[in-house]
Amino acid sequence: MEWEAKAQNFLVVAIIAAIVDFLVGAALGPMGNEKDIAKGFVGLNWDTLSSNFFSDYRFSEGKMQDFFSVFAIFFPSVTGIQAGANISGDLKDPSASIPKGTLLALLISMISYILFVVFAGAGAVRDASGNISDVINGTMITSNLSCLEDFTCQYGLHNSYSVMQLMSGWGPLIYVGSFAACLSTALTNLLSVPRLVQALGFDQIYPGLIFFSKPYGKNGEPYRGYVLTFIISLVFLLIGQLNVIAPLISTFYLASYCLINFCTFHAAFVKPLGWRPTFKYYNAWLSLFGAVICIVIMFLIDWISSIITFVIILALYLVECIGNQMSIGAQVHKSKHIEQH
Repeated sequence: MEWEAKAQNFLVVAIIAAIVDFLVGAALGPMGNEKDIAKGFVGLNWDTLSSNFFSDYRFSEGKMQDFFSVFAIFFPSVTGIQAGANISGDLKDPSASIPKGTLLALLISMISYILFVVFAGAGAVRDASGNISDVINGTMITSNLSCLEDFTCQYGLHNSYSVMQLMSGWGPLIYVGSFAACLSTALTNLLSVPRLVQALGFDQIYPGLIFFSKPYGKNGEPYRGYVLTFIISLVFLLIGQLNVIAPLISTFYLASYCLINFCTFHAAFVKPLGWRPTFKYYNAWLSLFGAVICIVIMFLIDWISSIITFVIILALYLVECIGNQMSIGAQVHKSKHIEQH
């Protein structure tokens, strides 16, 4: 955990540097570079923002895209807000740190992504050929873009994944920032998920996870959980298609958020002795609404993966119930055995 915290400090600096690099580069514009203009980077202006403002979903990745298909790919990028909750056992003051950290993560993420979208939409066109002949007097002439007729444009927001690099002040720094962001998320999950698996093993919720509850070293490191997490991650990586993996991950995250919201609503409704919400703006019905919205979005993204997700959740629930019944039965049998002696 100490090594990971030190690594995160370095990674955060790299990510911030990449963000500043992109924003400054977009603000400065192509600086008269006709090659950049021909590739779609025309500089910040209101006309470009106006033309890019409304949606323009197209056939891509083997299907006609829509709002929810794009949402499914984008959604995993904002799921890091649970990082604090996942390592609550390692925080000095979880009840104070988790709410503040989660709300700050939401705020910073929202501001960052909005800036990216606005700057990209105001500084680059959707389609560009890359031919300098389409640039006249430092301005791209869209009527000259022959690639629009046969949909063969290779550059622009719609066609190129390296637009941020093109618009940045120094392109390689965007690669550094992207790598740092991926590594930061990977490290966070690689350390937090084994802790969750270890906690499930300690609580003996699932019989098979008891094996992963064994701690190692003075800090009780879940080495067995690390191996399990690595294997599961490797299986998903072997799929080899990020746009296939992302919707599947989105449905699992949405199911998780649905359960969190519903459990919160249920606790507020039943009001057990330990229920003491400190957030003064909390509303139980908002939690129920959040749970319902998560289910709706899951099925709008992909109803097949949503059904599979719910089947897995139901199976886990049944296994937990059976395990609890067996545990209670074993305790009753042990008590009777003691009484007989």
